Amino acid sequence: MTSYNITGLTAGKEYTVTVTVVSGVEKSEPSDTTENTKPEVVTDLMKNSVTTESLEVKWTPPAGTVWDNYEIDLVPDDGGTYPMLTNGVHCDSYCDYTITSYNIPDLTAGKGYTVTVTVLSGGQRSQPSVTTGYTKPVAVNITDADTYNTTSITVEWTINTTTVYDRFERQW
Repeated sequence: MTSYNITGLTAGKEYTVTVTVVSGVEKSEPSDTTENTKPEVVTDLMKNSVTTESLEVKWTPPAGTVWDNYEIDLVPDDGGTYPMLTNGVHCDSYCDYTITSYNIPDLTAGKGYTVTVTVLSGGQRSQPSVTTGYTKPVAVNITDADTYNTTSITVEWTINTTTVYDRFERQW
């Protein structure tokens, strides 16, 4: 097998490569193939804003590359699944290449998630960029506070049953 590594190409761009065999002054019919180089990754992927039901991420688009769109995946820390995301709704396609942030709705309060953004170009995929984050837990509902003596107060509360949490912090 004979090969040649073509260098100095633009990331994510489609190229048609033609190879012709030469013998003396005679040439074969050209053979060609079309292939995309892999796109670069997004950079600076991070949480942008967080609510009890959503997590927004933002990123810097890949520099010096050509790309078609993004694939954004979300995996809950407990290993559950979440449908592929596109333009703020759950669907089975990809996110438009012009966006640089994405709000992921309908999440569980207080739960941890891993968000992955992959750049797509002509069937090629970049390495994924990954960030993690938690949604905010729902605030407790203080149901009672009683003073039983001169040195203590007892406080009781309830918490939303769908909120995921590790502990409570108290201040006085």
